[in-house]
Amino acid sequence: MKKAIYVALVWVVLLPAHAVLAQPQVKELPSGYLMTVAAYLSTGEGYAQRYVKKLREQGYQADYGFTYPKNMYFVYIKKYDDFQTAVNEINKTRNETPFNDAWVYVYKAREPQPVTPPLQEPDDASQPQSPPPAPADNIQADTSAVMVQADSTEAAVPADTAVQEPVVTEPPRPEYARLIHIDAAHVRTGEPVEAEFLIYDPFNEQVLTTMKSGATEWVNPPANEQKVARIATSTIGWKKDEVDISFINPITDSTEYFTSLQGDTLVLYFEMHRLRKGDIQTLYNVYFFNQSAIMRPESKFQLEELLAMLKENPKYRIMLHGHTNGKAPGEYIRLAENDTLFFKMSPVHERTSGSAKALSYDRAQTVRQYLISRGIAPERIEVKGWGGKHMLYDENSPAARRNIRVEVEVLADQ
Repeated sequence: MKKAIYVALVWVVLLPAHAVLAQPQVKELPSGYLMTVAAYLSTGEGYAQRYVKKLREQGYQADYGFTYPKNMYFVYIKKYDDFQTAVNEINKTRNETPFNDAWVYVYKAREPQPVTPPLQEPDDASQPQSPPPAPADNIQADTSAVMVQADSTEAAVPADTAVQEPVVTEPPRPEYARLIHIDAAHVRTGEPVEAEFLIYDPFNEQVLTTMKSGATEWVNPPANEQKVARIATSTIGWKKDEVDISFINPITDSTEYFTSLQGDTLVLYFEMHRLRKGDIQTLYNVYFFNQSAIMRPESKFQLEELLAMLKENPKYRIMLHGHTNGKAPGEYIRLAENDTLFFKMSPVHERTSGSAKALSYDRAQTVRQYLISRGIAPERIEVKGWGGKHMLYDENSPAARRNIRVEVEVLADQ
């Protein structure tokens, strides 16, 4: 037994230093000017890998790497060796590709540093010492990095260029105010999701601000004693999600999975889940002209979100439920046959009269016809009109207009 232990100890001692001390290797960003399209927390390497795979399938020379100053993974689609070329290409990338929020990230990879091993006395003073072992690959130096956000109206300036700027004095911020950055990604593919977030006080429902994914801004703390704010997203095509964050102590056992502090910035990371069979969402930002089934132009934005969901998964089938404010019949305007003026009042529309149920049906039908005109198969969309049978508010209340709505129910998702 003693002999076995002795042999094992000798085997360990004879191992090279870098083999004994080896640490898990992190794929670091390369040095250069990187056209960056996505960022993930240090726990999100899998998301970065899946997004890179998808981008490569689309023909982009995408890759990813870890940035030590920010403790995050960045996905980039191009790497340049000089600053000016990168800045010149940023506008082209934003205008000619889907990456309208791309930015140039300047990174200098960490350099390995030599490690001096402890001196050992030789058994024989006349015996020359063997050369020291090679430095371990994972021993690296400090990093310097600069974020450059190029803009179409203002030329970016290299980090080493001295620029004289006027001194701007900002008013003091309230105690516990936080600089917040929000990222959102598809839980399955890791692809960034354009989502909107509402930040409000859950005790009195006072809205603090709204933010879009990818944005960074200062947010004042809520007025409640605990300084707890609720951050919620309800983007069409995605399940609703909300979390409570304390501005005093945002990183806790229950929040550390999706929060991190990057310097002074509180980074929140949301995993977005697509709607599943049985889920229902309301298209609250789809509006109709009075006494008509014709949509207002601002309705296009939310319909684009619904289109994205339907195009991502061809197996989705949905039911559109139309609702009105009240049950009274009357005259109204609707689309005529082969009418494609979905967002504009026009003499080509058809004037008719009918029940509130008929009006609600025609409104849902207008949404259906628009989706079909954008390439969705007709058999994937069903329509039902409810009139004023399921009003959310009294028809004479200040909130009565929210009774006029179209809801989306997922009938099948696979």
